[in-house]
Amino acid sequence: QPPTLIVPIDRTQPDLVMGNSHIAQLDSTHATLYNFEVPLSYEGETCNLVFFVPPESKDWFQPWHMNTPGGMVVSRLETIATKFSSSSNVGVSRTTGAINLLAPGQGHLVNSAPCEAGETVGYRADALGALDLSYFQLTNPPSGLFMTVS
Repeated sequence: QPPTLIVPIDRTQPDLVMGNSHIAQLDSTHATLYNFEVPLSYEGETCNLVFFVPPESKDWFQPWHMNTPGGMVVSRLETIATKFSSSSNVGVSRTTGAINLLAPGQGHLVNSAPCEAGETVGYRADALGALDLSYFQLTNPPSGLFMTVS
């Protein structure tokens, strides 16, 4: 399932509120916050956080703009994001997983853990290495951070 909230934040302008968006930014100055609403029906299941990179395409609409390759680090937020989140008020997080290099046409498993059924959970993604990426979260083909169940 896709996130219910996507909020880019800017470390160089800590008080800047960029608001809810379908566009994520990961680079040396930007990170992105995500919220997922975990359905009650996921009780007892394993939730997988997966980052999907679409295959390379020559289509006129490109939802994916990777200027410099790299990876990403994903952290679990202690307090969920809001549309008013900024770099200065995002709060504490702890690393849950990393992807060293994002490869086109693949789903990269970030983390697996017991589902927190009935809860809203928040994550933060930061660039790893020289990654410079902006993308539009899509469901077909999947593009971006998703929660799957196994």
